[in-house]
Amino acid sequence: MFEIYDFDNDNFITKSDIMTLINCMPVVKTTQLIGEGKFTQEGGGAQSFEERVTTFQEMYNILDHCFGSYEKINIE
Repeated sequence: MFEIYDFDNDNFITKSDIMTLINCMPVVKTTQLIGEGKFTQEGGGAQSFEERVTTFQEMYNILDHCFGSYEKINIE
């Protein structure tokens, strides 16, 4: 699992490594979708760009909490 997040193979996981993965993930909501487009047709969930940005900001806040004062972590 560690190797999946260590994109640059430096034996550390950084916030940047995880943010790369988060930015590629679709945001799924349980509310009914409004509007059409490639993202909504494929099962995406954010109804607006602002909603998607807010959801990602919440994820980044969780990531900050998990890393605490560390800039990067190793497998140990």
